[in-house]
Amino acid sequence: MFEAARPTDGPGIIALERELFLPVDVFKPAQIGRLLRTPTCRTLVLRDDGGAIRAEIVGLLRRFRGMPSGRIYKIAVHQCLQGTGSAGLLLAAMEDIFRREGMRSVCAEARVGNAASIRFFEKHGYRVTALLPKYYADGEDGRKLWKTIDI
Repeated sequence: MFEAARPTDGPGIIALERELFLPVDVFKPAQIGRLLRTPTCRTLVLRDDGGAIRAEIVGLLRRFRGMPSGRIYKIAVHQCLQGTGSAGLLLAAMEDIFRREGMRSVCAEARVGNAASIRFFEKHGYRVTALLPKYYADGEDGRKLWKTIDI
């Protein structure tokens, strides 16, 4: 179902994000190109029959306050797949990767105004732990969400 993104998938990921996100939140070509080559980045995609990317999740392996943790950097699901459970399956797949890599917790951020995203993460066991003032490039506040995962 999902597969690891290829180094050449940057344009397809950007095309998906342009349909779903505010322009300020869309990856720049150099940014996604760098992430796809970064050893601590894990990116999963779902393609349609024609090869177009219809869903993506970008996760980062890191250490936070000395503890190994994953970060959900982005998750995007095309409108044609919304309501099918694809986002939850993507999230579960990335959490499985984090477990295999020895991560003990996972964080994500969501815009304060994106109640659907916050509800999505809460439904999957995340809890809001902090307000992030002016977190986004356009000045909108964010919410930090955390989840402990079993390894």
